[in-house]
Amino acid sequence: MGVSSGGMGFAAKVANEREKCAVFSCIFATFRGQNILKSRSRLPPVDSGPAGSLSRKLHGRGLFVALHRLEGFSWNWMSKVYFYYSAMNAGKSTGLLQASYNYHERGMRTLVFIPAIDTRSGVGRVKSRIGLEAEAMALQPTENIFSHVKEAHAAQPVACVLVDEAQFLTRTQVEQLTDISDRLGIPVLCYGLRTDFQAQLFPGSAALLALADNLIELKTICHCGRKATMNLRVGSDGRAVHEGAQVEIGGNDRYVAMCRRHFKEALHP
Repeated sequence: MGVSSGGMGFAAKVANEREKCAVFSCIFATFRGQNILKSRSRLPPVDSGPAGSLSRKLHGRGLFVALHRLEGFSWNWMSKVYFYYSAMNAGKSTGLLQASYNYHERGMRTLVFIPAIDTRSGVGRVKSRIGLEAEAMALQPTENIFSHVKEAHAAQPVACVLVDEAQFLTRTQVEQLTDISDRLGIPVLCYGLRTDFQAQLFPGSAALLALADNLIELKTICHCGRKATMNLRVGSDGRAVHEGAQVEIGGNDRYVAMCRRHFKEALHP
């Protein structure tokens, strides 16, 4: 009769722990760029035993899936919430699509979300100004993004969650993104505007600035050559718009990225 330990047979638990050691041996050797285990007399070489078979899977999704199958393993120590913010036309969607492609190239699965309010490229699509595009899950303000990801992750491991136009998220949804990182151990990459046409923070941006682990500014330029940090809304006559709803979906026909000086001059000529 097997001895039970925490709902798991003793022999199986030992085997699981040994497999963990083998996997982490592969990780350390890969990060160092050399077989560091050979310098540890009490440990077997990385190219033998369980570690050897696992090390040959490092270029692809083999190691990623193997880690998820280990009981008790968590990515929490390495997952974070990132907020890539900028003014209009800084290449945010391009950066998101490139990041997602990098994961796919390694055989890893990503989930891409976009608030349903943004339909410039069609419902549930992310499209960059340079022509790259991909399908995404259209997210309503009342939807729980954590529940979506948790369910998908249980069916098939998710390596990364990416959100475009993150300024349109609610505070609650941003908090759910932090749960994805903290509880599911999945990194979250958010891309969006920092401020609106009146230089006020969007709700989603304000929440991300407060809660994200890493804040990264993506830069674009004003017509004067200086860094653009503001988003000027213009009317059909090309003049600056002073008042209106915070959210008005539009592209280059409605918004112009400017430095702070020229933004103020456009509003108060």
